[in-house]
Amino acid sequence: SLILTNNFVTPREMFFTVENGAFRLAEGIFIADWLLKDTVTDAGYTESSLDRDDQSKISSRPQVSFTISVDVKGVRKLLIIFLPILIAIFLSMFSYVASYKNPTQRQILSTASISAITGYRFVIENLLPPVGYFTTTDYFFIFMLLVAFFNFVFQTIFVWHQNQASQLSPEAQASAMHFLRIVNTVTFLIVSCIIVVGMGYIIVAM
Repeated sequence: SLILTNNFVTPREMFFTVENGAFRLAEGIFIADWLLKDTVTDAGYTESSLDRDDQSKISSRPQVSFTISVDVKGVRKLLIIFLPILIAIFLSMFSYVASYKNPTQRQILSTASISAITGYRFVIENLLPPVGYFTTTDYFFIFMLLVAFFNFVFQTIFVWHQNQASQLSPEAQASAMHFLRIVNTVTFLIVSCIIVVGMGYIIVAM
């Protein structure tokens, strides 16, 4: 919205007269990745309180606003931003179904996802406008980074316990590995549910 305010007169001395049809954008204007929806004009006045304790001390000024409504044009940029992070999380979740006989693979998958998400953040910064508040992309990035970090910590602890179990007797080792498999499966289901719920919440917030 473009807002014009006259601070030197009161609404009794003058007022703005605007027509929505007179507010137009140039035909050759180009707005990258955005689609023009509508233009709206409105006129009135704004009030400023001069004394919080005395509501009668209010200053009024005439004001007019010109609003440009735009919408996202296509999903190209959304896919560029969100799809690589989702793929990185998929790799992190794949560590839960990796072979128990290859603990190194489980750690590599969980570690690589953190590196990929953190590194891709620098790419996202170049695609987004600089703002001083948290955007949906910021919440999405933080949420996925926390999930990837949890997967890394879990796989590190899991591999450590797996190495400890390998030093036990065959009977104790079988019992310990059965317990670890149950913990791995339950954790996988819980993390999957958290991702689905979190994604749904973020989509609704958008």
